[in-house]
Amino acid sequence: MSNAPELIERFGATRTLLANDSVFLSRFPNRRSPFGRAFQRGDFSHTSTLTICKIEYLAMLTGCEIVRIAHPCRVASRRGMLGALRQRWRAWRRRRIERTIARLYGIRRLPLDPNLAAVLRKPAVPESNTRKDA
Repeated sequence: MSNAPELIERFGATRTLLANDSVFLSRFPNRRSPFGRAFQRGDFSHTSTLTICKIEYLAMLTGCEIVRIAHPCRVASRRGMLGALRQRWRAWRRRRIERTIARLYGIRRLPLDPNLAAVLRKPAVPESNTRKDA
């Protein structure tokens, strides 16, 4: 990650802007997927490559909790019932391929989606139970 200090600074700044127990949604090209590279290289604003591991690391450094890192939720984009079913079928097959690859290599499942979405939460600060006696 060539821009590690910049990314850490941006995540930290985002965390300071959030209210306690609020969430931050980030969508980025999936560097671990061969399909995400078109989005990564096709946009000049994408200067760093991001993966699930890097998002987990950035969350740990900035004190955020990970709610979810996965593919963005899909909405049926095909016309008609048959088109929507085909889209669902393809998504199901893609998940099976991801699981199979993970089992073959003994690793956790790596999403092959071109983009990923990360939902991070700024933890709530616990109220102190100390009371000043007057």
